[in-house]
Amino acid sequence: MFSDPVVGEKFFGRGETLDLLTRRAQGLKEGFRQNIAVIGPRLIGKSSLLLQFLSNFSHPQVVPIYIDLRLNSLSHFIQKFIGTLLYHYLKAKNIKSDEQIESLKNQAQATIPQTVETIRRIEKYMQNLQFALAYETALQLTAVLKKESAFNCMLILDEFHL
Repeated sequence: MFSDPVVGEKFFGRGETLDLLTRRAQGLKEGFRQNIAVIGPRLIGKSSLLLQFLSNFSHPQVVPIYIDLRLNSLSHFIQKFIGTLLYHYLKAKNIKSDEQIESLKNQAQATIPQTVETIRRIEKYMQNLQFALAYETALQLTAVLKKESAFNCMLILDEFHL
């Protein structure tokens, strides 16, 4: 498909922008919290830029969370948010894991029990159709992880306008 993001060898240019994103992300370790918006016309390559950045980004204390909001149900957002957060946290801790959320929670329980408890609360809110509480608590999840593990989270919402 023409509009699929391009990453890897097919990606070219935009070195200055990638460097800027890297500097901003590395600022997290010094405690700088920043919001960055990548804006431009449709099909100009914003998603490609973000995915290329993430494919090259690695920092032992930063958990990247990338969510494509084109699939815009709250359930999808919550599942992707939780799964990505746990997967990249475990990866940073050099703990092999699969991508099943239940397995990720079980593996993370020993090192970040408060974060896992918060996740279980979010899931309960979703089951009880308390969507506002689920969303609000999900957005607090990065702060819980930071307090419990000293890991910073970098949240990237692609197609944020949706």
